[in-house]
Amino acid sequence: MKVLLFGATGMAGNAIKTELLKRGIQVIGVSRSGSEISCDVSNENEIARILYHEDYDALVNAAAQTDVNRCDTDPLESWKINAKIVSLLTNFCHELNIPLLQISTDHFYSYGDNYPHKENDPVFCVNEYSRHKYAAELFALATPNSLVLRTSILGVRQKG
Repeated sequence: MKVLLFGATGMAGNAIKTELLKRGIQVIGVSRSGSEISCDVSNENEIARILYHEDYDALVNAAAQTDVNRCDTDPLESWKINAKIVSLLTNFCHELNIPLLQISTDHFYSYGDNYPHKENDPVFCVNEYSRHKYAAELFALATPNSLVLRTSILGVRQKG
């Protein structure tokens, strides 16, 4: 099995890649630098070039602009990285009938410090980051062969 992983050098992407490799799954990482494929994920032409270059069995998108303040000051960049890429990946996966795993966020909940949120709890988009990540979820879920994983990542990246 060959998986194309966007955002492979980020916190979530690195953890996903490590686990897939442990399971004997071939992973082709995509990131700005430090992966098998270097790419600016805000550039549609680069994304298309990568998608149609090889055959993949599944796609995982862990790429994101996670700097919430930067998303608010540059909403166009946030839209391109956090939402638009997912519309491209969804279309590609639908066309080739391969699965897409979209890594999302729990940044939608501004209530309940220790409240265990459920999939059907109301979503509150309080900033550009949350608006764009929610749009990405909707893009991903527009095709039946996708899954959205909302994560809650706290802590610091370990160098290793």
